[in-house]
Amino acid sequence: MISIDEYINNEIKNDNFAKRDIIAFHKFELVPINTDNFKDFCKIRFKLNNISTLDDIDNDILEGLNMYKDKDVMSYVIEANNKVIGILMYKIAYHDLIYLGEFIIDDNEYKNKGIGTKIIEYLKSLYSIEVFCSEEVINFYKKNGFKLIRKLSKYEDYPYLLEYLKNC
Repeated sequence: MISIDEYINNEIKNDNFAKRDIIAFHKFELVPINTDNFKDFCKIRFKLNNISTLDDIDNDILEGLNMYKDKDVMSYVIEANNKVIGILMYKIAYHDLIYLGEFIIDDNEYKNKGIGTKIIEYLKSLYSIEVFCSEEVINFYKKNGFKLIRKLSKYEDYPYLLEYLKNC
């Protein structure tokens, strides 16, 4: 098995990153992952998924880590003042529906500053959205117009399924 650094360096060397535009907001921007920011993107994803080494992860998890290569998955770092402060990943399921995957502001200096709400507002202007989330962030989604669809006990870490339906 390769180390996390070897994994990151191999992915950067292979340069399989989709060419997408930067989405600029007033005080931050969504920057598509690329060779310059991929290491920061991975550090946050590994932290979010409690991965400290690639030695003990199975193929399903590795496949999830490689989702950014899927043409229907939009993968961004969230930058403010030229610093990576979070990540956003979502999959376009249909032309007007996305499955929101990993979305986190990881830098305490930027938490609770409205950045997450602005990103959600932007996505809601384009798509209907489904998201699985944990208890700690369910109120964030409800505050932003999402409705609880169901609680699924088989998804222990993210048991709540919420949705936002555009134009309903």
